[in-house]
Amino acid sequence: MDTDALKNQLDERNTRYRRELEDWFRSWIVDGYAERAGTLWKRDYSSVEAYERSVQPNRERWRAILNPPDLRISGPPESEPVRGLEGLDARYVRLPLGERLRAEAILAIPKSKGPVPLIVSQHGIGSQPEHVFGLIDPEESTIPMPAGSSRRDSPCSRR
Repeated sequence: MDTDALKNQLDERNTRYRRELEDWFRSWIVDGYAERAGTLWKRDYSSVEAYERSVQPNRERWRAILNPPDLRISGPPESEPVRGLEGLDARYVRLPLGERLRAEAILAIPKSKGPVPLIVSQHGIGSQPEHVFGLIDPEESTIPMPAGSSRRDSPCSRR
């Protein structure tokens, strides 16, 4: 299979998968709300105290949802140079969190002397850190984008 055919196959698969996930979540969240709410919410409006007691289990569930996982640093940071950014002191920096997860970023420091501004660029879920630095074309990515959006619309794709 040639490269273009493989890229087309991957793009079609990723687009189909994104649509399937969107449809499934929309159905579950919107269409299934009344049934879920009926089983989870048992509000008692007889008094303020009764109401507070009746919604307490849901408050606990919500607190559990909002509580982030315990992602403690589990080892020393790792780093390696970023190819293509030789004009900067640019490195991939990876920080192990727990047993199976790493926080990863590109840290780039100008080689010039003197004070320089700090710039933090969040590339977004439909992108990659290499886009921010112009190392790869955002349109070349096979990462699925939200319906109706374009990689060219992203501020990260502007160079």
